[in-house]
Amino acid sequence: MGVDKKMKIFISIIDDKKNQYEGEIELIKVKSRKKLQNVKRSKISKPPTATTAVRQLYNDNFFKNKKTLSEAGSRMSSKGLNFRESHIFNALKRATYLQRKGKRGSYTFIHKYPPQ
Repeated sequence: MGVDKKMKIFISIIDDKKNQYEGEIELIKVKSRKKLQNVKRSKISKPPTATTAVRQLYNDNFFKNKKTLSEAGSRMSSKGLNFRESHIFNALKRATYLQRKGKRGSYTFIHKYPPQ
């Protein structure tokens, strides 16, 4: 007689509030794939871009007061969004809802109008 193949998965997750959750799952090998054909696969969301991160900061009223490139990068990092400085700068330049002030190397960004 054949032995059912089993696989155990152990998982540990820490949330934003530093709470830790642990668990295990036991998977059993399926003999036929026909049952899986009707299962809809969930859509995998794309990782955020620097442009979407800048938009998120704008919606959070982050640019109410003048902010530097490094301040914007620090806020993104604190939210777990890590981008190259050049990507953040390009996203800030392209944001039509932000005004850039200052000289090369010491720009500050402030919103032209508050988010709705």
